[in-house]
Amino acid sequence: MRVFLTGASGYIGSAVARELVRAGHEVTGLHHLEESADVVRAAGATPMRGDIADPATYAEAAAGHDVIIHLAADPEDPAAADAAAVDTLIEAARSHMIRDAHF
Repeated sequence: MRVFLTGASGYIGSAVARELVRAGHEVTGLHHLEESADVVRAAGATPMRGDIADPATYAEAAAGHDVIIHLAADPEDPAAADAAAVDTLIEAARSHMIRDAHF
């Protein structure tokens, strides 16, 4: 499966990415800082730079995946960023389901 993982460079996110890759899944890992890309790569995932507080930086990419896992947090405004991220990721999942539905 193609998995989109937010927070992929964090302590928990990188561990989740490693296990998903080990299980044979293709993982795209969202990370915020450029230097975090190496952490995502080391876990075996494909890094994608974006900002969880700015859905425009990842919404389209998330929609192209079979599974979305949200583990990111924004220390600046966690509640607002999380609400925006969850709404965006739900819409991305709906978009993927509609596009790939077989009726």
